[in-house]
Amino acid sequence: MDDALTKRSGPKTPPGNIVWEDAPYAVCGLAALLLRLPALDRWPLSAAEAVSAWTAWRLAQGDGPVIPLLDQPPASAALFGLQSALFWFVGGGDYVARLAPALAGAAVVAVAWLLRRRLGRTASIALAVLLAGDPLSVGYSRLGDGAVLVSTACWVVFAGLIVLADEPTPRVRAVWIDGVSIAAGFALAAGPLVWDLGPPLVVSVLVLRPRRPIPVGRRHGVLAGATALMVATSGLTQWDGPPLVSASAGGWLHQWTRPLGIPLGELWASLLGYEMLPLMLGIGGLLAARSRRNSPVLAGWLVWACLLTLRPGRTPAAWLVMAPPLMLSAASAVSWLETLIRTAATRLAAVPASVAAGVTALLLAQFVHGSFDISGGRFASGFRPYAVSTASGVRLLAEDVDLVQRRALTATRLPLEVVAPAGVDPVLAWYLRAEPTLRWVAAPSPPSPEGPRLVVEPADEGPEARTGGYGIRRIGAVIERVRLR
Repeated sequence: MDDALTKRSGPKTPPGNIVWEDAPYAVCGLAALLLRLPALDRWPLSAAEAVSAWTAWRLAQGDGPVIPLLDQPPASAALFGLQSALFWFVGGGDYVARLAPALAGAAVVAVAWLLRRRLGRTASIALAVLLAGDPLSVGYSRLGDGAVLVSTACWVVFAGLIVLADEPTPRVRAVWIDGVSIAAGFALAAGPLVWDLGPPLVVSVLVLRPRRPIPVGRRHGVLAGATALMVATSGLTQWDGPPLVSASAGGWLHQWTRPLGIPLGELWASLLGYEMLPLMLGIGGLLAARSRRNSPVLAGWLVWACLLTLRPGRTPAAWLVMAPPLMLSAASAVSWLETLIRTAATRLAAVPASVAAGVTALLLAQFVHGSFDISGGRFASGFRPYAVSTASGVRLLAEDVDLVQRRALTATRLPLEVVAPAGVDPVLAWYLRAEPTLRWVAAPSPPSPEGPRLVVEPADEGPEARTGGYGIRRIGAVIERVRLR
């Protein structure tokens, strides 16, 4: 491994200063939680999120397998398993559906703390700041999506490769090998993004060979497989999750053929608008370290991530693939900048140091603003995780259905029909999940003498449909509406 990624930080910290030494990482961890956890239910679940949430909720209620009812299965077996467990313990809801990714997105800050001896104090703190406030990571952490679960697990794997490169203590090496095995198994079950991050990680293992052989055996493969199985089955309590591991590979292949991604220009505008700090510092760090052994691997990793933005099913999740090489190089660049500033003894040398520090400060301000922008829910400013989003009218529909049911002069709830010719609509299914009489029909049933019923059906087309009914889906400037009668 590169010396910049494996160097020691100097003499051991005296016991009395341990709390002070670890304080910056704790502050970054707290900031990561504050950016990710508040108001997770501010926006309704998109169709991609509702697929996993609804099936996991039905499973937690003991309603049996419901995945065959959907055109697309949940994309993440790990998220499906975690949601099933959370729904069983604390109940359903938009907040709970997004809780696991939010916690995983905040936990990635611990990687910087684990690497503090290898990167050095300045670089590791810089990495902690970047991981805590990464705007697009904050955005994906606040969604019921498995992308951040994969990203966090792969960060742990990459950190393990860095540590194992020169760790001399057998006991520490054994712990890290087990940790990498567990993280790899978790990543395998966490969603399609693992197939994007897998190739550069495999190349890193093959090219950046450690100075000491890593004693990987059958036990570690079993440990990885057991982890994937446990998380996909919610601790062996359900068996609908394991088939989703292979389904994620199919979802990944579809991203290369289906034209459902956001436009390329819009994607890069989002990356440049939110991630200019790690992009600039990361590329600068790679250029400055071009002679080091790991630089070609990190550069190849970055090229691979850029190629992912060219496929038809592109999404901002491509940034989660770019982030590891760029952020590690950016952290090294910050350490180099600190050295430059401290050693700028003459006025001539102080000028470039001051300019570099000023530019970095401006980029940091943009970076922090982007984090708060996405955390505050102002997605219209540039963060579009899905081509189709859910309008807030779906919540009003669910409230009105419940209000009509409670006011009905019957001993039981009225029959509820949802007209969906294409099959089960995951968004409507999620928000109407509390209705025990719900039926999915291709067309409304004829009037029946048995009594009244409620019908949710697409709103009539025409000028009046622009304002009538309930807005359910937003596709660009078009809002798809339904009506209740």
